[in-house]
Amino acid sequence: MSYNFYPLAIEVEQRRQWLQSNLALTLLCTLQPFAIPLEICQLIAEYCSLRKHTIATAKTFWQEDLSMPDHEFNISNELWARRVKLKGVQYIAGLTNKTTYQPTSLIHAPSLGKEVNSLYMAEDHSGLQELFFISSPEIPVVKYRPNLW
Repeated sequence: MSYNFYPLAIEVEQRRQWLQSNLALTLLCTLQPFAIPLEICQLIAEYCSLRKHTIATAKTFWQEDLSMPDHEFNISNELWARRVKLKGVQYIAGLTNKTTYQPTSLIHAPSLGKEVNSLYMAEDHSGLQELFFISSPEIPVVKYRPNLW
């Protein structure tokens, strides 16, 4: 699955601001014993490179759980999705046929006599948001959201 979508300049700026405020909150928690105000942490965050913080933040969202493979599942059984929230948007982080100790949600329950012959995905530049298991040739209707295809 290769992407040919590049975010708009305003989206890139929104991400930069979000990462900067996230870094400021991380600094505030880290420097808590010294009682440094949030405003100072925000000023420090403005001068920091966000590249390493971006990588560290992304790893916490997409960190693999070795006990729950995210790529092996069978659509003839119930299918559960493990989700993560990134910038207020829910993404599918993994799929499994088993419920686990982690929060999961049921996204597919097979029906007798209905064979799934199509799989549609709703995604944006950050990842997969929804899966649709279809047993008809019709394309599912997805509520419009900017930059979702």
